Amino acid sequence: WLGGQLLLMLSVALLTGIWMGIVAYFFGVPHAFVIGIIAGFMELFPYIGILITTLFAFIVAVPFGGAAILATLGVQFLVQVIEGNVLIPLIMKESTGLSAIGVIIALSAGGTIGNALGGVGLSIVFMVLSIPIAASISLFMSHK
Repeated sequence: WLGGQLLLMLSVALLTGIWMGIVAYFFGVPHAFVIGIIAGFMELFPYIGILITTLFAFIVAVPFGGAAILATLGVQFLVQVIEGNVLIPLIMKESTGLSAIGVIIALSAGGTIGNALGGVGLSIVFMVLSIPIAASISLFMSHK
């Protein structure tokens, strides 16, 4: 799981940095790779991480006008869609042996249980722990 999480962080950092580099080229928004590094690090924190990254990118883009803001927000949205629908299921499937639907169900269950027990903060903790727990359960169930 840890190797998969590190690969996911690197993938999001590169994807965000490259796309923000394109925005920087066309609209002059600086710090593309810093935003990418922040996005990669914030991958550790489900839901909150993308919000913090988007807020930071938005603040950096504001002085460059409406088109730069829209392009920056569009990049954040695009990276989030790719991450949630492609990267997480594929990378976690390879690193944990869980199917893509298993990863999605584990994340959903962890978030729901955490939220029911203690709100958003505990929800994030449970989501981070949900993949290793699901992988462990799967491992025990496969050994009869």
